[in-house]
Amino acid sequence: MLKMRKISFFKTLILATAAAGLTACSNDEPDNNGGNNSNGNPTGVFVLNEGGYMQSNGSLSFYNTESGKCENDLFRNANGFGPGDVVQSMTLDPASPNAWLVVNNSQVIFAIDPDTYKEKGRITEGITSPRQMAFIDENKAYVTQFYTNAIAVVNPKTYAVTKYIEYPVEENASPSTGEMVAVDGFMYVCCPNYNSALLKVDTSTDKVVDVIYPGIQPSHIVADANKDLWVICDGGYQGSPYGFDATKLVRISTSDFKVKAEYNMGLGDYVPVLTIDRAGRNLFWINGGVYKMDIAAGGLPSAPIITPDNAVFYGMTVSPGTGEILVTDAVDFSQNGRLLRYAATGGDPISAVTVGVCPHAFCWK
Repeated sequence: MLKMRKISFFKTLILATAAAGLTACSNDEPDNNGGNNSNGNPTGVFVLNEGGYMQSNGSLSFYNTESGKCENDLFRNANGFGPGDVVQSMTLDPASPNAWLVVNNSQVIFAIDPDTYKEKGRITEGITSPRQMAFIDENKAYVTQFYTNAIAVVNPKTYAVTKYIEYPVEENASPSTGEMVAVDGFMYVCCPNYNSALLKVDTSTDKVVDVIYPGIQPSHIVADANKDLWVICDGGYQGSPYGFDATKLVRISTSDFKVKAEYNMGLGDYVPVLTIDRAGRNLFWINGGVYKMDIAAGGLPSAPIITPDNAVFYGMTVSPGTGEILVTDAVDFSQNGRLLRYAATGGDPISAVTVGVCPHAFCWK
């Protein structure tokens, strides 16, 4: 399998890989970004379809886990226009009925009604290439940004940026923030592009209080039941001016903010997603197939629990209600993808439905 630079935003590079023959490619549980934003048993899950880069054909789907039916193009049907270019992430506001849809390349964050999908407001000023949004309280949320050394602090009630959290950037690195996870009053933020930093932000003061460097391009992060962090460092790509190293899974203690263990994968391995189950005991990631690892295990699993066959696995989430595994198939990154449903133990797909172009992220309702 050919592997390219492992940042989902750069769809043109992934498309080139697919054309060359690639055939296998927030208030959650615990407080993660794994797409499980629901308390109790969810009724379904939003599927975020990135769309083709620079094509403005991103979309929003909803899969009803009880009926097995999927509705597509919800945002456009409700508002009369599409959400834009690269639909990146979505989170539910715990203090209001709003859902917040982050559209990366269009540099906009929409507040929508999660039942009618109609727009209720938007943030457009003061954000640059937004990646994720995480709520601190009813008056404050953080927005990570891909091309600047400042995390935006926004007031969701006024749809405005109130200030920025600046962070140090090494001399040979690029400014970039992406996935983040909150533990005990601190937000831990990945710097995924030509960078090796993992930031620790005090959410009471909105200040970066510590930085560590677990590996080249920390791209995905979750927290487990023991409040340890698990980070995928993607290692860059061959020919990168920032360096090229094996992809690895890193375990970091939040008590002293130090690396506890490292698990090396392959040089150039592509891991587009890392998530964790509701109990915070089992990690899941995609590396061609779907891998599952108990947090108490002493090493990486030797084989996937789900193999892709002819699918191109691109996104994944674990149901907080049933433990079932939902995986997206990006097909060729240009036509509509699929959502595949699997039992918690893996095996063959139970069902499959059509979603939008480049389905990647999830948000449980």
